[in-house]
This record gives sequence, structure tokens and C-alpha cells, in this order.
Amino acid sequence: MDEALARRLSDRRGTPLPRYPLPGEGFGNFARFLGCYMAICRCFERPEDFHDAVVSLAERLRAQNVRYAEVTFTTMSHETRGVGRDVIAEGLVSGRAAAAKLGVSLRWVCAARPHPPRQS
Repeated sequence: MDEALARRLSDRRGTPLPRYPLPGEGFGNFARFLGCYMAICRCFERPEDFHDAVVSLAERLRAQNVRYAEVTFTTMSHETRGVGRDVIAEGLVSGRAAAAKLGVSLRWVCAARPHPPRQS
């Protein structure tokens, strides 16, 4: 995810983000990467957050002349925070429709965590 979108989501949700690495700087270590990743994940709460991420990806792919991509996505980091699959799906579906209007076809490779068994 590009920094501009991460900052927009952060502002929208009032969730602070750590300093992004400068271009070419890298994260330095896995702990710093994971800290940034989890902070960004906390910015995803509503369908429009997922939608905007998909559109941003489509715009970057289009700029590279990519017209089809299979994108790996996991729901786990969002579901564990209480974001429902319905919220995630709504944003992904609307984002994919917007991507198609940009001429980019996206398909999901979803690593979904199964729901825990119901307690009787």
C-alpha cells in the first residue's frame, strides 16, 4: 500500500501510523515491518476503506500497463479486530467493479480463516 493511501485512511479513522520508510530505505527488520502492517490494518474498518485500497492498487497496476492480476488477501488481521466478512466483501466487490472501469481485472486469492465452531 502506498503511503498516501495509508495516511488518508489513518486520518479518516483517527489511527496514528508509525513513520513510513523513505523510498529505498526499507523497514530495516521484520518487527518494524510488522508494526507498520498492523497499524495500517487498524485503519480498515468500513467498506470504503477496502474499496479505496482496491482502487489504489488498480491505479498502480494500470500505470504499469497491467490489465489482470490475481491478488492474495487475508481476512484474519481484520476479523480478529471485529471487522466482519460482510464489510470486507462489500469493499472488495465495489473496489473490483471500480477497477474494471479503469480497465484492470482483479481476482482474489483469499486466505480466509474458518469461523470457529459454534458453542452449543
